[in-house]
Amino acid sequence: MSAVASILWTGIPGGQLSAQSAPVSVDSKVSTEWRRRRHELIEIRKYRVNWDGFDSDPPDPAVVDAAISFLHVLEKRQPSNPPLRVALAPDGEIAIEWHLYGTFTRAEIANLDQVEWMIATPGRETSFEVESLRSEGSSAYKRDTSDITSKGPGSTL
Repeated sequence: MSAVASILWTGIPGGQLSAQSAPVSVDSKVSTEWRRRRHELIEIRKYRVNWDGFDSDPPDPAVVDAAISFLHVLEKRQPSNPPLRVALAPDGEIAIEWHLYGTFTRAEIANLDQVEWMIATPGRETSFEVESLRSEGSSAYKRDTSDITSKGPGSTL
């Protein structure tokens, strides 16, 4: 059973209050990271022209929505492996990234049709793969990301 964060407020001299937080479970921390990534994508969806100060076009809302949907699929598939971050490139690509055990994994979504995977591990050749995003029956939606996000160096697609 996971611990639930609780706050205990205690009065101290001078009328000030103090917050003491109980330990937060790993499950809670992981859930928080998934929520943060979804929130970051929702914020990216709101970007307008010149969002980066270099006159870049805003992201295509449909591509951002595809990234949000894909993030949900990844969370269902591997709930214990949230991405480290999501990012928007000036060309409109959405990147979802992990960095575990020295291995950097990046899923890039530039359109509604595919996700481009890149896996870089020191001392190994970087690998690339393209998969379809068109339906839940596609290979990208079936991917077991545990092989690239939890096994450490030498993991491949």
